[in-house]
Amino acid sequence: MHRLLKGIALLVGLSVVLLMTGWASLAVYWSDLSAVWLRTVLAGGFALATVLAFLFLPNRVRTLIGFLVVFCGIVVWWLAIPASNGRAWQPDVAVLPYADIQGDRVTLHNIRNLRYRSEADFDARYYDKTFDLRHLDSVDLIAVYWMGDAIAHVMISFGFQQTDFVAFSIEIRKEQGEAYSTLKGIFKQYELTYVVGDERDLIRVRTDFRHPPEDVYLYRFRISQESARKFFRSGTTP
Repeated sequence: MHRLLKGIALLVGLSVVLLMTGWASLAVYWSDLSAVWLRTVLAGGFALATVLAFLFLPNRVRTLIGFLVVFCGIVVWWLAIPASNGRAWQPDVAVLPYADIQGDRVTLHNIRNLRYRSEADFDARYYDKTFDLRHLDSVDLIAVYWMGDAIAHVMISFGFQQTDFVAFSIEIRKEQGEAYSTLKGIFKQYELTYVVGDERDLIRVRTDFRHPPEDVYLYRFRISQESARKFFRSGTTP
């Protein structure tokens, strides 16, 4: 029984070290170092050094402590990678929105309303609009599904007297020529940005121009007008 428990503990420990090594190697490879060859060498070197250390160094406890110290250093480095606002962005996320607030009147600048011919072919159009929070009468949650029922992108839309609607979406801010990768996203390869847009843009691009079309569901909040105003302000106040 003692040998069995010891073997199980060793197997669990080995699995944890392998997972940590894999994560750290990918974190180094997709770090903020500009030279691809340097990132490749450092990532591969860390993985190889970890394997060799645990195979050939006699003192496993010291080896584990050394591994944990290096791993923590990589985590600190990874957490310190800064976001940037000065890259060559794709045109659909190049313009940042902002708001001017004067009492109940909120002016949103750079509301996106792209004119699409296809998902990647469009005319970039933005406009400014002033909204009176006293006329805010609906808040909708928009859930967009593109990979089955388990994963959804969520947006919020605010309606004013059932005539004017403006939607808020937090999206990755891709650079020109950059493709989406879930794995890269885990390792901080994308900045995030607020997209404030017309529903005819943010919803229609997903239902009419993406292939295959994405499933979009709209759910209306049951909240008071005062709560809706506070919710709106929370998204527009720096």
